[in-house]
Amino acid sequence: MNFLRKIFDHEYKELEEFKKLADQGMALDDEMNKLSDEELKNKT
Repeated sequence: MNFLRKIFDHEYKELEEFKKLADQGMALDDEMNKLSDEELKNKT
């Protein structure tokens, strides 16, 4: 049973890291959607 716990604990930790990255991406998406076309051109 310890073997399975180690596998799933590791996968859970990776899933949490991916969730953090997804949240950061969504925050950037919200920020970029607020910009006008001109502001977006100037930002890139």
